[in-house]
Amino acid sequence: MIKETGNINRSLFVLGQVITALTEKSKDIKPNYRDSKLTMLLQDSLGGNSLSLMFACVSPVDLYIDKQYQH
Repeated sequence: MIKETGNINRSLFVLGQVITALTEKSKDIKPNYRDSKLTMLLQDSLGGNSLSLMFACVSPVDLYIDKQYQH
């Protein structure tokens, strides 16, 4: 369990380094995605090559409408 915790902490640390490298003003710094499995899996998402998708659950039930907005 201690070894697994150490691996998780290392992956999160590397993720922080990659995010920092991506946000630096100097574009000379290249993020090293190969330092952990987590950053390798998230490489496309972190690098800006992904699309975002949002789902909205909308209900027409009067129960959820504030009384002051009802006509």
